[in-house]
Amino acid sequence: MTDPDFDARLARLINSLDETVNLLLNHGESHWFKWATSCRAALHNNDAAAFDRALGAFGGMGTFNDLWILRVNGHAVEPDQESTVNERLTELRSLIWDDAMALRHELRASS
Repeated sequence: MTDPDFDARLARLINSLDETVNLLLNHGESHWFKWATSCRAALHNNDAAAFDRALGAFGGMGTFNDLWILRVNGHAVEPDQESTVNERLTELRSLIWDDAMALRHELRASS
């Protein structure tokens, strides 16, 4: 039996990944765009390893946590929009992390 919030959390995770895909695409970030697209596809295919794939992008140097959408990094963003874009990216990272952790935990607990 899964937590009653499992479906809501899964929907929020997919929505967060959808928004992340769009944000990264709109600002020319191809590396992490591919990662987010892959995670989203795995979730749509009911692949339980999708949670590990999502969480594997966090922590350590050069990971998703280190991404900043900045013109100096070659991203398509106006300097006056960098703060707003990166604030939203930070929010999305937190949602992805929290939901993927909780969902992975729920799956393992129900096994």
